[in-house]
This record gives sequence, C-alpha cells and structure tokens, in this order.
Amino acid sequence: MLPTVTVLGHPEALDNDLHIEASVPAERSCSLSDKDAADCLNQAESPEWIDEIADIISRMEPVTPDVVRGTRVQNVLHRRARADFYHLSQTTTRLHAFWSHSWHGSVSGKVATLFFLTKAGAAAAAGTGAAVAACIAFGCGVLPDDDGRSWWCLSSGCLAYLLTMLLWRPRQLVFVDRVCISQVNPELQAQGTLSLGAILKCSDTMLVLWDPTWALRLWCVYELAAFIRSRSPGEKPRVIIRPTLLGFTLFACWFACALGGFAFDFAFTLQTTLGVNGVIFFGLALCGLIFWYIAHLVREYCRDVTTMCHHIAHFSFATAESFCCSVEHKHPHSKEHLMCDREVMQRCINIWFGGIEAFEQQVQGDLYKLLVDQLANHMVSYWRLAEASPVFLWFHLDIAARGLRQFIYLAEDEAQLILAIMQLLLGLSYWLGVVPILWRVMFRLAWAMQTKCACRLLDYTKSLLLLLPGIFIFGAFPFLNFFLSEHLLRDLSPLGFALITIPLAALAWRNLPVPVPRHNVRLATEPQAQLSQ
Repeated sequence: MLPTVTVLGHPEALDNDLHIEASVPAERSCSLSDKDAADCLNQAESPEWIDEIADIISRMEPVTPDVVRGTRVQNVLHRRARADFYHLSQTTTRLHAFWSHSWHGSVSGKVATLFFLTKAGAAAAAGTGAAVAACIAFGCGVLPDDDGRSWWCLSSGCLAYLLTMLLWRPRQLVFVDRVCISQVNPELQAQGTLSLGAILKCSDTMLVLWDPTWALRLWCVYELAAFIRSRSPGEKPRVIIRPTLLGFTLFACWFACALGGFAFDFAFTLQTTLGVNGVIFFGLALCGLIFWYIAHLVREYCRDVTTMCHHIAHFSFATAESFCCSVEHKHPHSKEHLMCDREVMQRCINIWFGGIEAFEQQVQGDLYKLLVDQLANHMVSYWRLAEASPVFLWFHLDIAARGLRQFIYLAEDEAQLILAIMQLLLGLSYWLGVVPILWRVMFRLAWAMQTKCACRLLDYTKSLLLLLPGIFIFGAFPFLNFFLSEHLLRDLSPLGFALITIPLAALAWRNLPVPVPRHNVRLATEPQAQLSQ
C-alpha cells in the first residue's frame, strides 16, 4: 500500500521515493474535523458545511490563540523516524517563513535544498574562517610544511565546511505542516487546517520549494495566492521560489571544486614532469564528469521551467489537478466519500479575489512574472553561488601562506609579503569574479541548448558540448592574469585582475538575463500587491 497524507482530511498517495524520508512534510498533513468520521462525512456533503469551512479559512483568523505554531529548522532537517512531531513545535505569534511544496516532488531533493539554503552561509563563513586561521598559523610556523608547501588552508576549510553542514542547527521558527499540525489528534488537526490563513498571515516569508509538479497542483498555486492575499495593503510579500534541484547542484559544484583544488595541489608536486598544461588538464579530468552531469541537469531544469511557463500562462482553475477529483471523491482504499477541496478553495477565491476569472488572471499575470523571474534569473543568487565556491579562495590562501611563512622567516622580505597579499586578492577574484561570470554565461547557454535530443546518448553529448565554452572561458582568465603580469602590472597583476573580473561579474549578473517567454495579461482587477523578487 502506498503511503498517504491527507489534504483537508483527504488521503493523498505519495510518490514512491517519499517513503524514505519524513523530515520534510507532505502538504497539508491534517484533518478537517474533530468529530467522528461518520458525522464529518455527512456534514462534508452539505454545501452549507463547505461554505462554513471556506468562511472560516478566508477570514485568516486563528480558531484558538495557540494554534499558530512554528518549529526550529533543525527539527525538520534532523528528524528521520516516522512519528508525530507535534511536540517539536511551539506556539508563536510570528513565523520566519512558511515552507510550501508539492508533495509529489522528491523529498531528498527538498532536504538537500533546505540544507543548502539554511546552512551554506554558516558553512562558508566557518570554512573561510578556518582557512584564514590555517594560513596565519602556517605562516607563523605553528603548522608543519611539506617541502615548503601548504595544504592546510584547503583541508581545514573543507573540513569546517562539511562539519558545519552536518552539525549547524539553525534556530529560525518556520511553519512545516508535518511538524506544526498534529498527525494523530483530530481536534488539533482541524484547528490547524481551519487556521491556515492565520498561519500564512503570521509568516514573514514564503519559501516555495519548486519542482516540475508544482505548477500542476491546484493547492500549490492556491497557497501562494493566499499568502499574497494575506499581506496588508501596500506591503510587498516576500516570496522566495527555489527549485528542489538547487541543493544537489550547488553541493555537487562545491565538491567538484574541492576535488579539483586537491588535484591541483597534488599536481603541483609533480609539476616538473607534467608541466603547466598537464597540471591544468589533470585537475579538470577529475571534476569534469561532475560538471558534465551538472550541465545535463541544468538543461533539464531549463526545459522544466519552459514547460511551467506554458502551464501558468494558460492556468485554469477547472483543469488544475486536485487529488480528490482525480479519484472521483472516493478514498482509494476504504472507498469512503471525500469532500471536494476544489469547492472549498473556490469559495475562498470568490471571497478574496471576487471570482475565479480574476484569480486566474492574477495567476497568469503577477504570479507568472514572479515564478519566471525567480526560476530563470534568480535560481541561484550571487551570494548563494559564493557560498558554494569558497574553495577557490582557500586554494589561493595556501599559496599565500607560503609567502607569509617566507616573509616571517627570511628577515621580513617585503616581496614575499606582497606575494601573499596578491595571492589573497587573486583568490578573491576567482571566487567573487570568475565563478559568477562563468555560471551566468553557462546558464544562459544551457537555456539556449535546452532542447532534448531523441537519443539519450546524443542528449548527453549535447551536454558535454555545453562544457566546451565553459572550459574555454575559465581557461582564458589565467591567460589574462599571465598577460597582465608579463606586460602591464608585473607583480601587481592580481590587483588589475580583480579590477577587471569583479566588476565584469556584477555587469554579467545584472545584464545577462535568461530569454524566458513573455506573457502579458491585462488584469480585470488591480493587483493585490506588488510582488518582490
């Protein structure tokens, strides 16, 4: 038997992979009534009962003072056993975020993305702090050397990054239905469901964990519209939409960069036999397969966003998917009657938006722009990318540490100190300049090459071809630095390199958007609120 959750009291079959994780909840894990099942079913068939339910939800007021509950992020990401997690939530009057998702998406993808969104900042800070401390300790002679070479900065940075990812416990209060609504107490379930509007109203932010099934589900679209409707007049709703592919992709990028960094360190010890070109290709060979697969996933993601654009541009309340309607309002196992979620949502929409047509235009207009902009142009923010690529700085800190050590032990040779400072600047240039440029250009190319080939082998070959311009672009920057050092700035070439790459990254990030499909809809009513990025 497939695992199920309930939507307004209705069982919902989950995808096969969802049974392996319970840490990210299935949507609306709650029941509607605190009465016995027979009475609930009898009343659920009554239009008056459905009107009463819709009226309670649409008022966006809690049915009891303590029904608005939140849980610490750590309680969501670090719980695996199947149980009722209600005791891990607490009463609150303000929530940092409301987490929304489609229960048909991959739970492992959601968990990976939540790990990165909530922990990557702390991990990057801890890793960089450890790498800087190792650089100073090596320069002062506290740490031993390996024939004058240092591996300490890269090693300590990677270790601190991974430990922070595993052990850091974010403490923000968020709403997650699997934890904040009881799964075993019918009365508490009913109170949580009827107060969903109040919970949205108490949330500062909505985080949408997007996957290709999201735009097809009526409840997901309704939930986002309800959050926007819950904002006060003139307030800009803070909606953050991130794909569930994000966590795995960025962590794979970090791992490939770390692998390449260690490969380059090892190759430098063999530089006399391999040569400079051998060092470069040796490092690229070890992480190239990972980037190849990442390129393939990003092309697939671009296709999914294009498909979503079509669905949202032609969104129809009547044809959006709802589980209860798909099973003809009968429980798939017990064959008991299920109340229609669509009817409840339709009555709420009539109250909030003045009719289904106005709601559809809101989705096709404002929500379309929000989804397309965030999924196409803000899939990865500049600082999120920085959190995934500090390895470039750590690698150059090892080189700077050698110069610092020689400066301290060679009678304060200022040339070695300048060399250490320039290597630090070069690492910052690659981290905050080269990597963002490369990502922005490659994502634009992936969008242009998103079309899937009929043959799987040809499709992977197409993804491999996508890497070729990336290799060319990345390889051009060391030559730029070499040109500056040989012909223009000599020892200060990293300074000129930084003055070129970092502003160029800002320019590319701002002026190289993805050419997503345009869809303009004239709204019948004024927008409820201006959506923020």
